[in-house]
Amino acid sequence: NLSIHSFSMPKLNDNKINNWKILIENWDIKESTSLIDSHLKHIVIQNSSSNLITNVDRRAILFSTILCLCKGLSNDKWKFKEKIWLRKFNINDKIIIPDHEHVFEIQCDEKNYILAARSEQDKLQWLCLLMYIRNKSILQRELYNILVNEDAQQVLLTPDPSRYKFCAPNLSTNILIDYHTNDKSSSSSSSSFIIRGATIEKLIEHLTHHQLLHPRFVKSFLMTYKSYCTPLELLNLLIERYNIPEPASAYLYTEQQLKKFRKEYVQPVKLRVLNVIRQWVDKYFSDLVESNDNVLDQLQTFLQSIPDTGGLYQFKTSILKLIDKQTIDYQDSSKKNQQQDLISDERDQIDDLDVFLV
Repeated sequence: NLSIHSFSMPKLNDNKINNWKILIENWDIKESTSLIDSHLKHIVIQNSSSNLITNVDRRAILFSTILCLCKGLSNDKWKFKEKIWLRKFNINDKIIIPDHEHVFEIQCDEKNYILAARSEQDKLQWLCLLMYIRNKSILQRELYNILVNEDAQQVLLTPDPSRYKFCAPNLSTNILIDYHTNDKSSSSSSSSFIIRGATIEKLIEHLTHHQLLHPRFVKSFLMTYKSYCTPLELLNLLIERYNIPEPASAYLYTEQQLKKFRKEYVQPVKLRVLNVIRQWVDKYFSDLVESNDNVLDQLQTFLQSIPDTGGLYQFKTSILKLIDKQTIDYQDSSKKNQQQDLISDERDQIDDLDVFLV
């Protein structure tokens, strides 16, 4: 009646690895470092063949996918003896060997290993460890499937439209849109869309949608946005889109629902807002600089207000660096243009003088 329900394998520390390399002869730590995933157990066990001819002590070191048996030498020294890969194996704890107690058998790669622990408690510990290793991948897959199913059954929360205008339902009065699915896979979700007409709020919503992604739409929008809004208006809308409020009456929802909301709605929207801003800075930097509303200063203030934690911080930092680079390039370009204008003016003056002298 073994149970691994609450059993966990502790991590291995680097100091122990170094000690093995010193104390165990022929120990190749490079071969097992990548396999160390959880726990090792130090016990002296007996290794008996089926004809009971040999009966020797072994030091057993257990990893997540490997069992190493070491032979004892003098002065607390050990010599690496055998390596047992625990990929596909069975455990037999009912085996009976005369004159031996606490015996169990590991069956793997068409070879059996009969081992004897020092006590019944040691045997149970070994069996729990081996059962954990054997069933770990199966249990992880089962747990993953359970979590996926539970997550799929939960409805994704969204902010209240009265507090967040980018969550207003799609109506014929605010958007005309065609969705297209991938013909190669009927099970795939909507992956593209064409907007025939929309309010500016709906354009911003789909520009930074948490599920739908359309890179060409972002390029087209940035190319044409000045025909229906100013750079300052666009920046304010993007900042509003970024600052997502919690769902109404958030205390009524479970922690799992709120976690899903932050992971599948808040995080994607914020990342896509920053992505739009980055493309804006990269491709249309002059719109920000030449605006009379100090748009660039307001953009930098907004970016600096983003907390210095998580993936958003890296995105924010890259945009600020891009702004610095674009500013230098813009200033250099402006100086060159001014110099060319001066040269052109001087040439015009010379031409005028020549005409006057003639």
